[in-house]
Amino acid sequence: MSAVWRLVDARATEDIARRNPSADAMLEVRSYLEEPLIPRTADPLSWWESKPSVYPRLVKVMARQLCIVATSVPSERIFSKTGQIITERRNRINPSKLRHLVFLRANLP
Repeated sequence: MSAVWRLVDARATEDIARRNPSADAMLEVRSYLEEPLIPRTADPLSWWESKPSVYPRLVKVMARQLCIVATSVPSERIFSKTGQIITERRNRINPSKLRHLVFLRANLP
């Protein structure tokens, strides 16, 4: 093999080894956007569980996004419990102590 082709092969393998993470992420997002939509009856969580080899970065992002509670009931409940702690007679409570009390009230049966 001539020296020119060895140089070309060396540069080609260098370029493959030196990949750009931003470009890889953009290619992954572009590929995802070109996917056909899943039916409304399909489970998005199971769809994402089947795609970690195709979309490794997006699967990590979606694992965080799909676990978000779709209701405000837990936060409303904590606000209500905080209102039960802070009363007219107990309005000068230290914020640190209030956080501890709210935590205990929210997490103890």
